[in-house]
Amino acid sequence: MPSKGVLAVQFLDGLYNLNKTFFYSIIAVMILGHKRVISRLNAILANGNIPHAFIFYGPENIGKLTVAKEFAKSLVCLKNKNCDIEKNCDICSECLAINGWRQPEVIFFEPGRHLTDEKTAVKEIGIGDVRELKRILSLKAPEGKYRPVVINSAESLTEEAQNSLLKIIEEPGEGTIFILICKSPDLLLPTIVSRSVSIGFSPLGADEIKKFLLKKILSDSRIEELIEASFGRPGLIFRFLEDIELMREEVKKAAEVKKVISDHLVKRFNYAEKISQDDLAIKEFFNHFYFILRDIFLKNFERQESLISPKRFVSIMKSADEISNAIYSTNVNRRLALEAFFLELE
Repeated sequence: MPSKGVLAVQFLDGLYNLNKTFFYSIIAVMILGHKRVISRLNAILANGNIPHAFIFYGPENIGKLTVAKEFAKSLVCLKNKNCDIEKNCDICSECLAINGWRQPEVIFFEPGRHLTDEKTAVKEIGIGDVRELKRILSLKAPEGKYRPVVINSAESLTEEAQNSLLKIIEEPGEGTIFILICKSPDLLLPTIVSRSVSIGFSPLGADEIKKFLLKKILSDSRIEELIEASFGRPGLIFRFLEDIELMREEVKKAAEVKKVISDHLVKRFNYAEKISQDDLAIKEFFNHFYFILRDIFLKNFERQESLISPKRFVSIMKSADEISNAIYSTNVNRRLALEAFFLELE
């Protein structure tokens, strides 16, 4: 019988052939951890020919913004001569400025934290921010220095703002490096994606999390509890360590989604009606769904069970991605969209 390693390679090869594009955006990104991301970024830094635009994408609380901050620091740290992400000094003026997202060392904006006083919807980044960004970038940067631009929740850029940003990305000033952080490149203009290096972030593996948590002198049962509740998201683990009630609430929400997955269609449709008018509830449902289905799938694979085939897994995840994106970015009837998705689970 082939070893687990051989079986894993055969499995991934087969899955790759099912749908090459979706393989990289769903499977490969979810299985691999941050070590691969850091290694790739360090290789780019070592090469010296740094692309002018990056897209960091993946689930919330996965570490995208943290890595973006360290990457930005590695570009400007006064003591990190080799531009190694893991060797930022964190005490020089440049590092301290980026830790606080202070200009001019870094330009940072996101929904709720704007470059201008222009009134925009709470969840949006409007054209005013991009125009102000263009003005700032028109000012001469210190000679020979990088100027990182970090846009968090870049999918919140309005279409007008994205089109304006595209023009800046096409003709960036010397030393300007864009880091766009989002859930999925599919939520950005294809022209922005094609001009950027996309880097996917995945949940951390259980072994990586255990190594960190063992340093916290936690019991084995507590460690397993944290891993299961966080689904490998380091941002949540840190919050759970400080707030046990938050963890209990997340476990409760995940249990509700698991129940919806296993329920019959009528109860799923009732759930669709219940959450259809609640933006946060829809967002939390899909956030939990991705991790729960991934967890089920990987456990099935480890046990060599066939409760869900690779082809079926890809189909469901792709459907979840398409329907959630439609709900977030269009005027689609949310209840009907959710019901259509639940039909996919039959």
